[in-house]
Parts: sequence; C-alpha cells; structure tokens
Amino acid sequence: MIPKRLLTIPNALSLGRFFGVPLLFLLVHLDQKAWFVGWYLLLGFTDFLDGKLARLWNQTSRLGSYLDSLGDVAYYLATAWFFLRLFPGYLQPNTIWIALLLATAGAAIIASWYHCGRVTFVHTWLNQANGAIVVATFVLSFFMDTTYLIRIALLLLIAGFIEIFLMFYWYGRVHPDTRTILHLQESES
Repeated sequence: MIPKRLLTIPNALSLGRFFGVPLLFLLVHLDQKAWFVGWYLLLGFTDFLDGKLARLWNQTSRLGSYLDSLGDVAYYLATAWFFLRLFPGYLQPNTIWIALLLATAGAAIIASWYHCGRVTFVHTWLNQANGAIVVATFVLSFFMDTTYLIRIALLLLIAGFIEIFLMFYWYGRVHPDTRTILHLQESES
C-alpha cells in the first residue's frame, strides 16, 4: 500500500504528464492538430501546476521531485522529437545552437552525476521560465515561422544549463529545488 502522504495531487499531475505523452504521438499520427495542441498545452500546464501546488500545500517530497523530473524528461524529449518531425525547417538554421545546448546539458548532467552519485535535475527559476518559453515557441510554430524564437529559446536553455553546471561545479551537491545560483552564494555568506 502506498502511504497517503505520497498520493498527492501534485504527484498525480506529474504522473499524468508522463503517461499523457504517448497520446501526443497518437494525435500526431492521426493528424489531429487541434487535439494535439490542446493536449500538449494541458500537459505543459501540469508542469507549471505540480510544483506550485506542492509548495503551496507543503507537499514537496523527494518522490515528488523525482516524478516531476520524470514527467519533464518525457514531455520535453517528446517536444524535441515533435520539433524535428513537424518543423525541421525552423530547426535547421539553429543547428549550431542545438549542438551547444546538447553539450551544456550533457555537462550539467555529468556534473550532477559526479557530485550527487545520480542525475539530479534542478528546478531553477530560469529552467522553469525556459519550460514556458519552449511550450509557447512550439505552439506558435503551428502558426508562424519561429526560427528566431527557437534561437532565443535555445540561448536561454543554454544559459540555464550553464547555471546548473556551475551550481554543481562550485557547490557540489545541490538541492533539486534550488532557485538560482545566487541563492547558493547568499547561503554561503
């Protein structure tokens, strides 16, 4: 039996995002653009809502952080795949920035693994803002050329992964809910 303190609405939202991603693939396959965009936005909203509710209701937990990260990985990897499949023309001019994003994300992941013994995703304010920017850019791609918006999103994502890398590099083990590197510097003073 699962303890009641783990059966929370924020955890259910994170799990819903994870298990809701396969429906996106089905909707793309069935060429259901309106349903796809609606479901995609709903899943994106759960990314915003789960953490807010967990903090508001004092229901944060290690499991909740893990489930949020699991849902995020599924959702944002799917987003990358949908960008490649649906809007390759908007990505092609941004190839160098995509490569730099992959390098900085890889460095942040390796730094977290080295310092924490496992991959740790840090939910910084910049990364939370980046999530909203990626979702908005992806949805706008259905209606307009977002080549330059994608570039801006990539640059902000790169900055976010650099911040996370520096957090682990300078401070070692970092709590997943650390909001900015500035909070770590303040706590050191």
